[in-house]
Amino acid sequence: MANLEIPSAQREFRCVHCNGKILIPRDLSPTTGPYPHCTGVITSPAIAVAARLNVRVDSATGRTLSIINWRGVKDALPITRTATVELKWTGEPSAPELEISRFICWEFLGTGRPGCDSDRFDQVI
Repeated sequence: MANLEIPSAQREFRCVHCNGKILIPRDLSPTTGPYPHCTGVITSPAIAVAARLNVRVDSATGRTLSIINWRGVKDALPITRTATVELKWTGEPSAPELEISRFICWEFLGTGRPGCDSDRFDQVI
């Protein structure tokens, strides 16, 4: 019987041409090359990373994001938008916190403007 578990130091993806299974090192950056079992050229996927960031409603960032804030609004549903942001670490080394330091892409806000420093959000919108 074949071992169906993926070793913890590896991750798996499929060839887009022949659907063949490919095991790669877990920390491999996107890499392009030929797949040895078909004639296709493939690129390994980037590592998916997700994080939830808490934002104070009364901060400059919170005011900017208020257009998609659904909490506390009767019968509202979560609104999902995509943005390119710059993050920074704050807090003590023993309890670090990740926060948005500035927006780089404003398309999700519907303004079409280039990014600017977060301490100026309330002046831009």
